[in-house]
Amino acid sequence: MAVNPIFHSLVFRICAEDARYHEDAFFFIAQSISGILSNIRRTEHLRRHISAQEIIEGLASCAVAEYGPLASIVLKDWGIQSNADIGNIIYHLIRVKIFEEGPNDNISDFSRVANLFEILNAKV
Repeated sequence: MAVNPIFHSLVFRICAEDARYHEDAFFFIAQSISGILSNIRRTEHLRRHISAQEIIEGLASCAVAEYGPLASIVLKDWGIQSNADIGNIIYHLIRVKIFEEGPNDNISDFSRVANLFEILNAKV
């Protein structure tokens, strides 16, 4: 994946402020969300907001497609240990204007949906 230099610099700035997550986690999540949105546009023929549940399920599918049975290990190596970490990364990207937050969105939404690692285990 070719990374936009502005996006790249924003991610490195975020990682300098919050070292819990590897920059590859940000790149993977951004690329996956882009794919999820493209798929929705293609299948539903519209642009719309995606929920935390859709993000978690889409990330699981992308991780399995990309890393197969090693998906959980790769994500954990990047610092993603739970859904809350996905929420933290996405809200970092919202803060720097990469993504937009909907009026009813809350970072805690990610803790109230199906567990990423349970979905990963079911897919591999």
